[in-house]
Amino acid sequence: MSRTPLALQYRPRRFDQVVGQEHVTSTLRNALRGGRVGSAYLFAGPRGSGKTTTARLLARALNCTALDEGEPCGACDNCVAIVAGRSLDVMEIDAASNRGIEDVRELRERVGYAAVQGSRKIYIVDEVHMLSKDAFNALLKTIEEPPPHVAFIFATTDPQKVLPTVVSRCQRFDFRRIAFRDVEARLREVCDREGCTITPEATFLIAKKADGSLRDALGMLDQVLSLGEVLPGAGESAAGDTATQSAGPVVDAQKVHAVLGLAGLELYLAATDAVRSRDPAAAIRFVRRLVHDGVDLIDFYGGLYEHLRNVLLFALGDESTTTVPPDFHAAYRETAGDIGLADLLRATGILTEYEEAFRGTAHPEYMLEFLLVRLALLDRTADVMRLLEDVRTGGGTAAAPASPPVPPVPPVVPAPGRASRAAVGSRDTSRKASGGATLDVASLRTPDDVASMRTADDVASTGMVGAGSAATADSTSTGEPGAAWESVLESVSRRKASLGGMLAGLDRPALEGDELVLNVPGDQAFVAQALGEAANRRLLEDVLASVWGGPRRLRLELGSAIAESGSQTQAFRRLEREDPLIRKALEVFDADLV
Repeated sequence: MSRTPLALQYRPRRFDQVVGQEHVTSTLRNALRGGRVGSAYLFAGPRGSGKTTTARLLARALNCTALDEGEPCGACDNCVAIVAGRSLDVMEIDAASNRGIEDVRELRERVGYAAVQGSRKIYIVDEVHMLSKDAFNALLKTIEEPPPHVAFIFATTDPQKVLPTVVSRCQRFDFRRIAFRDVEARLREVCDREGCTITPEATFLIAKKADGSLRDALGMLDQVLSLGEVLPGAGESAAGDTATQSAGPVVDAQKVHAVLGLAGLELYLAATDAVRSRDPAAAIRFVRRLVHDGVDLIDFYGGLYEHLRNVLLFALGDESTTTVPPDFHAAYRETAGDIGLADLLRATGILTEYEEAFRGTAHPEYMLEFLLVRLALLDRTADVMRLLEDVRTGGGTAAAPASPPVPPVPPVVPAPGRASRAAVGSRDTSRKASGGATLDVASLRTPDDVASMRTADDVASTGMVGAGSAATADSTSTGEPGAAWESVLESVSRRKASLGGMLAGLDRPALEGDELVLNVPGDQAFVAQALGEAANRRLLEDVLASVWGGPRRLRLELGSAIAESGSQTQAFRRLEREDPLIRKALEVFDADLV
């Protein structure tokens, strides 16, 4: 026995039944009620969004003899004839197969004839963008000044290809992609009317695959229902959501996967399990499983985008905007917590890099293996651009080998001596005269910055046992850091070479009480910015505390441009001479500083 497909069986019969296009249907109903009907309409939008259906509803309303508040009655002879497809007053033309100028000339000849049954003759031209340029031009005059009994309704999925002169002569309505929730609701409604049950995960999978096309969603549901007998284990998804048993068939994730080859949410969660566990071998085994189960790998790759987006939303705490069924919220929340926000952002960037490769590859299984292995090794890879930026600005954390903790070293008590303020009086006066600005780095401290760490490298570099203590005492008493500053430079350079190079390019600091005053020339503002970053500030203060045997405040004073170097050329020469990174770059590229 023949059966009407669901997409045709449940096609809307009224404007208020059209899903997700209220902005179009409300406008058309109001125009019909007020008699403000145009002579030409252009319906533009993605496939399956209701363009042709709305065009037929408008054709029925224009010829309906018992219009009810802008809605066709569906009972008069004209409405019945149009629904049955036997009305002589409604002509549907496929522009893809009737796209030449001769077809348009034939259409123009028929326009002059009056309507047979209704009051208007309606021409519905589907995929109008397929018409040739000559055909468009031949149609212009007829669209602009049609006979009063004629109306044109054009439908297209690609309005950019329609000539602007044609668009300007039409009332344009843009149809939106149907919202995910609306597609899910329509699927559940159709299943209820068909006497079957659909699980939340199956609804999610079909709606996601439909991508805003309700016609595609109903077509896929029709295909799954045609499977007939319920597969073993049907009615319960892999996540444990049990469907309500009914007398009719059950549509669950297992049947959707069997018929359509769509990957369920548990497969996407399994893919990110390899990323969570940092196990490349598990990633390879997972891809082999997908190949064995017959999953469409290109489709699976496309679904990874939405999967990672949903995990990202859970990581941000914005669960309300996700389309994940409630039964999977706990699993997504756990995945987001294990991977972390930073790695999720890096994973989406890596996923984008493989998009072009997936389009042209003949071996998607290998490309998917490479992708998942790379994602599983996120903790061992480095963001090169970030490292280069750290080298340039002195940011980031020190890449020093871990050292075992050492016992605290008793602080070295500086010997009493002359006041350090007097030792730097002339230096401070010249600085103020040049209009320099003062930046108190210690004042930027946050609660997390209070803790300090000492390493064996710091102790070894300071020489705090023996001669180091004498150097420190001498530095304190004279108001100049002396040899202790050399120990600071050595320790900082060993832990972070770029930061040590910046410090080496500056003048030796002055000691004012418990403050170390470091002057930064105005033409080296980037150095002051790097020294003010939290990570670099902590590193410096750790080293200073180790060298002086106690906490030291570091104060940066930013002078006027080129005040301490004499000229910009001299500043560049000093950078070239003292910064190992710049010196190496000049050697490699055979360049000069300008």
